[in-house]
Amino acid sequence: MARGDWTDGGGPTGEDVHAGASDARLTELLHADTPTAYPALCELRARHRPSVLAYARLCAAGESAARQLAARAFTLAAPQAAPGPDPGGPWRHRLLLLTGEVAAEWAADERSAGLDPGLLLVLNTGGSGCPVPPLLAAFRSLPSRDQGLLWYGVVEREPADRTAVLLGIGGQDVAHGTAPALRTLARSCLRTRLAASGDPRCLDFRRLIEESIRPDSPRDSPDLHAHMARCPHCAEAYEEQCTLRDAPRTALAEGLLPWAGTAYARREPEEPASGAPPAGSSGSRPA
Repeated sequence: MARGDWTDGGGPTGEDVHAGASDARLTELLHADTPTAYPALCELRARHRPSVLAYARLCAAGESAARQLAARAFTLAAPQAAPGPDPGGPWRHRLLLLTGEVAAEWAADERSAGLDPGLLLVLNTGGSGCPVPPLLAAFRSLPSRDQGLLWYGVVEREPADRTAVLLGIGGQDVAHGTAPALRTLARSCLRTRLAASGDPRCLDFRRLIEESIRPDSPRDSPDLHAHMARCPHCAEAYEEQCTLRDAPRTALAEGLLPWAGTAYARREPEEPASGAPPAGSSGSRPA
C-alpha cells in the first residue's frame, strides 16, 4: 500500500470495517502489509478530513486552496504513521498542525496567493516557519490519553462515546478523566511559564497563583498582586490560568493552533464521521 495516498478524491471509507477501532489501532494497521492497511487509512481519513478541511478553509483564500492544504496535510501525516517513534498526540490535532506547516511553506513562494491575507501577514512577519502555539510544549508533556481527552472532549466537543472510540478507552474514562486532564495541563502551563521567566523569584509565586485561581474558595494574596504589578511575566501566567479555568475551549483552541483557534472551535458541527454516532447522541460535552 502506498502510505502517501491521502488524496482529496473519493474512494472507500473503510466500509465500517474499522469503525470501532481506535486511532492508535488504525495506525498499527497502517504498518502491516496486509489487506487491512488501506481500509484503515481510509477510516482515518473519513474520521478527520471534515475537521481538517474546516481548518484549511480558515487558512486559505478559497475552496480550491483549502482542499489542497488539507490533502497535503494528510500526505505529510502518512510517513509519520510509519514504524518508528510515534509523534504522539491526537491524530486530528496533528493534522491541523501539519495544515499550518503547509501554509507556512506556501507563504514562501507563488502559492502564497492561496492563503488567507491575515494568515499570510502573520507568516511573513513572524519569522520563518509556522508559529509555535503557546501551549503546545505543555500540552505535549501530558500523556497521550490526556491530550486526546482535552482535544476531542473540550476543543472539538465530541460526544463521550465517540471520544472513547477515537482514543480506545471506556466511556467512563472519558467522563471522569477530562477534568483531571485539564487540571494537569494548567499545572504544566504554569510551570512552563514560570520556568521561562528570567527572574528566579517567579517560581516562588507558583503556589500563590494556583491558590488564587481555584474555582472553589480561592485565596487572594496581596503579595502576589504586588509582584504581578511589576512582573508582566507572572501577570500573563495568571491571566492564562484564569482563561483555562473559565473558558477552557477557547484557551485550548487558541493555545494549541497556530492560527484562528477560536474560529475553528466555534465552527458549525461537521457531519458524523464513519462509524461515529451523531453529535450529542450520548455522553457529556465539556464546556
